[in-house]
Amino acid sequence: MRRAILYFLIAGVFLSIIAAQALSTDVFAGHGFVLLANQAAQAGTASPGVAVAALEKGKPIERTLSGKEVHYYWLALKEHQFARVMVEQRGVDVTVDLLDSAGTPLATYDSDARPQGKEVADIATNAAATYRLRLQARYPKIAAGNYQIELVEVRAATDKDRDEFEAHKLATQGQNLRNAGKPAEALKFAQQALERGEKALGPDDLYLGELLMRVGQLQRIRGDNDAGETTLKRSIAIFEKASQMQDPRAALALQYLGQTFWGRNDMIKAEQYEQQGQDILRKTLGDEHPLVAGSLMQMSTYRVRRGDFAAAQSQLQTAMAIADKTVEPDDQLSIGLANNLGNLYLEQDDLDRAEPLMERALQGAEKKYGPDSAMLLPILQNLGSISRNRKKYPRALELLNRAETIATRELGPQKPETASLLINIGNVYWDQKVYPKAVEYFQHALSIEQTAAGPYHDYTRAALANLALLYTEMGDMPHAIEYQTRVAQVIDKQIEFNLAIGSERQRLAYRNFMAIRTDLTLSFHLQNDPKDPAAAELAALTILRRKGRVLDSLSENFAALRERMKPEDQKLMDQLAGTDAQLAKVALRGAGKTGSPSEYLQQLHQLETQKEELESDISRDAGLFRANGRNQPQRHQIGNSRQCRTG
Repeated sequence: MRRAILYFLIAGVFLSIIAAQALSTDVFAGHGFVLLANQAAQAGTASPGVAVAALEKGKPIERTLSGKEVHYYWLALKEHQFARVMVEQRGVDVTVDLLDSAGTPLATYDSDARPQGKEVADIATNAAATYRLRLQARYPKIAAGNYQIELVEVRAATDKDRDEFEAHKLATQGQNLRNAGKPAEALKFAQQALERGEKALGPDDLYLGELLMRVGQLQRIRGDNDAGETTLKRSIAIFEKASQMQDPRAALALQYLGQTFWGRNDMIKAEQYEQQGQDILRKTLGDEHPLVAGSLMQMSTYRVRRGDFAAAQSQLQTAMAIADKTVEPDDQLSIGLANNLGNLYLEQDDLDRAEPLMERALQGAEKKYGPDSAMLLPILQNLGSISRNRKKYPRALELLNRAETIATRELGPQKPETASLLINIGNVYWDQKVYPKAVEYFQHALSIEQTAAGPYHDYTRAALANLALLYTEMGDMPHAIEYQTRVAQVIDKQIEFNLAIGSERQRLAYRNFMAIRTDLTLSFHLQNDPKDPAAAELAALTILRRKGRVLDSLSENFAALRERMKPEDQKLMDQLAGTDAQLAKVALRGAGKTGSPSEYLQQLHQLETQKEELESDISRDAGLFRANGRNQPQRHQIGNSRQCRTG
């Protein structure tokens, strides 16, 4: 299709950063503050516009915070002391940055996104030091509110106190790198923060759940979806036990978990987890919070993926209305929404409306994150696609090669998302009829995707489909039919897996989504080589087997047959259902990092063999699979017309 295929996985980075900002704001050096007379601090109040007050134990200070106001407080601690500063949010979400005496940021405390929550800053010293605490409203455009800040505890520091303080500092460093679009570096700091946190915190501590969430999020961004799933499930288990999932961080962990399934092509689970997270956000933060807007933006990508452009546009419009009320135009949410709306127009071939939005998003992202940030990837990819469609090939290659360089550095050269860029670069050479270069890029991408993404992933299918169409254009029909047949096998599996694990409504939606691919398969036969018997066989089998798949998945035949089966036959049916579910799970998961690619392919082969044996046994006993054709060769077809190919 015309969209940039990298968009669907990397676009999640925008949501990740938006959600991360609910836990911490960007850190800026503190300058230009004015000391407040001790009398005002001792009185427990401070007049608006005064920037700094001293913190003294047992003397809380309550103030109103609005807009872009910045309030500063200073705190002097002796050698080997521990201090706890409590900020009660009374109508405003506050971020707390800890700075040293020179104004250098050390740690950020912004765990509670609720305007009625609490931020707790625990500080442990090795040497005597004077600190500054900087307080700002997380969302300056949201109405003003009050807060109370108090130094509630000062005592001798323990080793656990120092480990926890170090965890906060390391987490802040990792978070700033992540926000700058440098996930590889960010992950190292996040993992170090988690190690310190595990030493200092109890197993059910909410901050430990947050540290796990941050590591899992970065593992997901880096494409290690299996590790991300494991880490995020640990995080969710803590939030379940400690907060009964009534914490906005629990919602973020669920959404990141959904994105690990998104990265493995399991759209059903991805959407389920995203919706669960959004429900928690609405309950804990309200319907018009920026994090809800970020979730709507993510949900819109699922609708685009299924071709439901009307629903996607509705969700984006709702998200943009929230963003207009709550965040600034240069906020990462605003940048992400501009990119996603531009992508929606690009999907509908409306280049005139797509391009200005993409250019605006690129300018904002470059200013906010720098020219080499991974945050630029989906925007560069989409602008490359627009340039290719406008036949501005040098510009398209410039943008796509820039994206590929960033992806190789930040994600890794053997990642599915990086390899997907090779497909899009190959498309530019294809448009210019530089066939050898196009074949080279498609083959290189395919060699990576088959193992990194998995043999049944959309990226693998895209590489195969483009090779089939390219060879057709080159007049090399033997190779064209070879790759079309491989595409058919991938699509057959995708249909089987998705129809095996979805609801009836989701199965119908997926059936409609795949119907166009069946039509394009017939076009491949009729337009390209109507006399070729192999192409004709492929087209005929596509119709028969795809119809059988869908009818089988949507009928109640299995339930009716169960009632007439012998107990031993019912046992076989149960075994087959379990094998189907396991095969779908393994196939949609991809190779990941749980083992070598060869071990992954061997596991797939074993499950497929087991399934075929069970089908044969049931077929002999009940005639079931002879009746619906499920024991026929798996030769289903996807067809991409030249106008619809990926990238």
